[in-house]
Amino acid sequence: MQAAKQLDLAIEQLGPFVVRIGGPSSVIEVEVCRLLRFSKVHGIRFRRMTGTSEAYKSLCERLLSILRL
Repeated sequence: MQAAKQLDLAIEQLGPFVVRIGGPSSVIEVEVCRLLRFSKVHGIRFRRMTGTSEAYKSLCERLLSILRL
């Protein structure tokens, strides 16, 4: 959520681990999930809701660059 705030994107909390982030040309859902094979490893799942694939890719790249995973 902090990365989305830095980019001035609209944020909507859908659940304890799911956030909908809206940009000017794309809306995505971001979910923090636990990987089944690894008990202590978590992942981030991005899901495109609206917008073109290019806008989705650009928004995900901008968010990931701020997260520095």
